[in-house]
Amino acid sequence: MAKKIKLKSNSQKSKKRRIIDTVAILCLACIVIASIAGFLVLNKILDERQPFQQQLLEGATPTVILASNGEVAMELSNGDGIRENITYDQVPQVVIDAFLAVEDSRFFKHNGFDLPRFLKSFLENIKQGGFAQGGSTLTMQMIDVSHTTTTPYQNTIQKLIAKVEEIFLALDAESYLSKEEMKYLNLINFGGPARGIQKGAQYYFGKDISEVTLSEAAFLAGVINAPNAYNPYLNYENAIARRNTALALMKQHGYISEEEYQLALNTKLAFQLNGTKTFDGLPLH
Repeated sequence: MAKKIKLKSNSQKSKKRRIIDTVAILCLACIVIASIAGFLVLNKILDERQPFQQQLLEGATPTVILASNGEVAMELSNGDGIRENITYDQVPQVVIDAFLAVEDSRFFKHNGFDLPRFLKSFLENIKQGGFAQGGSTLTMQMIDVSHTTTTPYQNTIQKLIAKVEEIFLALDAESYLSKEEMKYLNLINFGGPARGIQKGAQYYFGKDISEVTLSEAAFLAGVINAPNAYNPYLNYENAIARRNTALALMKQHGYISEEEYQLALNTKLAFQLNGTKTFDGLPLH
């Protein structure tokens, strides 16, 4: 009787083992198939993607109309707002620090794609069930504006394909250009007709980018996240709240001290409330 019980126990263990082995083999097979399919899809995406084109980083500048004395009388938009391209050495360090703190604190350390940040955003998106967290580096954002075409109507697969293309184009860009040669600040939308950091400073503060303060730099770095929502001409309280968030990020990443943070936090931003009158082809002065 004891032998029969033992045989039955061994038979049950053997059956469980076969089930476990079968499940393991099926899981392994699925992983292999998914890997092969992923490789083929990735290979197709890379074969069909457009090449990196440095000339696309030069944002279109407006048509300039001069007065009889040779001074600028008007700037006419070419369809994408008003822009004035500038170089890296024309941007003050406080502005660079603000954008690094808000958008990409590891910009000078990665090769165009920040894997830890991307994975963190990917996990957050899974939790939230969407694409709220982009995980894009400054280089990827530059490529998104200059090279890729995205629309709100793209499905999940199309968005994933666009993101893959963006990553590899960013890697290409970093192999051709130095960090200082990236044109990100010239390309982005600052709200209203202002395109690029120089016109952003003029649109909101009536000054060149070289003259902005810490408080103003923090606002400019924050407003690009949602230019309409944070436009002070439309919603002053939103604009100040976003400025404060940017300052907190600058302090968090060590770009400013507690004293600098508190001073800037209590600085009233003197927006040029007639800023909208100085663009869209109207006289600058």
